[in-house]
Amino acid sequence: MAPRYGSIRITYIKPDTLFFRFSEIFRKQVPVRPDIVYTLNGQFDITDSITVHPKFVTVSSVKSIIDTLTFVKTQKLRFSELDSSINVNVALYKGAQSRLIRYSSDSVNVTFHVEKVTEAGYKIPVSVNGNGENVKIFPDKVDIICRVPLSEYPHIEKSDFAAEVVYLPSGKNEKKLTVNLVRIPNSVRVLKIIPEEVEYIIISK
Repeated sequence: MAPRYGSIRITYIKPDTLFFRFSEIFRKQVPVRPDIVYTLNGQFDITDSITVHPKFVTVSSVKSIIDTLTFVKTQKLRFSELDSSINVNVALYKGAQSRLIRYSSDSVNVTFHVEKVTEAGYKIPVSVNGNGENVKIFPDKVDIICRVPLSEYPHIEKSDFAAEVVYLPSGKNEKKLTVNLVRIPNSVRVLKIIPEEVEYIIISK
């Protein structure tokens, strides 16, 4: 006898057989990349790297998705005229195939430090890597213009910077050598090197 539900009587179901398709599930650990768009208040800057916790998540999905996956993005974060540090939880992005994707963590914590900065200048000597040649450069010092966090400014010295030029015998036709910074404090953002290139002569031994 067909079952009754209130005043409704079910007499026939089509199709009377249901088929389910199951796919093998694969897992892969991939890094998380924060998707951030921001602008800064003119007197402020980001004074360290943007950090994500956890840095990696395990993705579970079908093989066709897992094979093409190299990283996972967060949902887009937008900040305007930043003047303070950021510490937020943000969901991970799954895209159009969200029903086929599972993450070991559905969200991550994104942190970066924003601090008031000042512009500062330092005159530092330039060393010469002459590759066996006796090279003399003109000038032998350069000015470094940079942005320094106010909290760090009293502690930054010109000795915290190091610059060099490299002379290559294969580049004898070059009239100038490019100045490269080989050491700078982590919290400092270099804006300009003056001059960026220096002249040189080879002194006979």
